[in-house]
Amino acid sequence: MRGIPIFTFINKLDREGREPFELLEEIEEVLDIETYPMNWPVGMGKRFLGIFDRQGKQFVQFHGNEQEQFIPYEELERAEYDEFKKTDEYQTAEEELELLDEAGDQFSMEDVLKGEQTPVFFGSALAPFGVKTFFDTFYINGATTST
Repeated sequence: MRGIPIFTFINKLDREGREPFELLEEIEEVLDIETYPMNWPVGMGKRFLGIFDRQGKQFVQFHGNEQEQFIPYEELERAEYDEFKKTDEYQTAEEELELLDEAGDQFSMEDVLKGEQTPVFFGSALAPFGVKTFFDTFYINGATTST
């Protein structure tokens, strides 16, 4: 309502919770603002494997501790990731990500600054997982961002 930027971090992906699309829909309805997922979760709870970093074009693998493994998309084609990519969680997230890329809204920093769009990040702050991706994407020094 006030036209100020809103940045959204959906927390506790390492626990069972509501589905990502359901959460995005609620944000849009309650806040009357467009959402743009900057990353996309792969699994949830005990099946949480990590996030696709859409802006950084990398997969960030969750290991259940503070260590994050950053894997550029092109490296995911290597044989060492074949078993991981065959999991139901990975397959589902990849399909959802494709849907977002084809039918979702486009990211607009201008709309974010006007308070008309909120960039959405998924992660687990306590782990801390996904927090670095959030800060790396929107390192603000004046009007400087990495996007």
